[in-house]
Amino acid sequence: MRIADPISPRITSATIKAKKLLIAGEGFDQGAVIMINDTDLQTQNDDATPSVLLISKRGGKQIGRGQTVSIRVRNADGRLSDVFNFIRSVD
Repeated sequence: MRIADPISPRITSATIKAKKLLIAGEGFDQGAVIMINDTDLQTQNDDATPSVLLISKRGGKQIGRGQTVSIRVRNADGRLSDVFNFIRSVD
C-alpha cells in the first residue's frame, strides 16, 4: 500500500486586517512560513484552522497601499506554493 505524498501548500487568498497579513489556502503544515518577495515573515498557524489559515501579525505593515507583492508559503518540509500576486488596495 502506497502512502500518498504530502500536498504542496496552495494559496487561495490574501487579506490585510490592521497590521496582520492573513493567508488562506490548503496544505499548510505546522511551521509553514509566509514569504513576501522571497523574504520570510514571522508566521503562525491559526489555532482553529491550522492547515488552511496562516497569520503574520505584522506582515500587513510591510505592504504599502497600492503595492504589488509576490507571496509564497513554504512548509516545514520545504515544499513551496506557487506564487500568489497580491495588490494591496488603496482604500
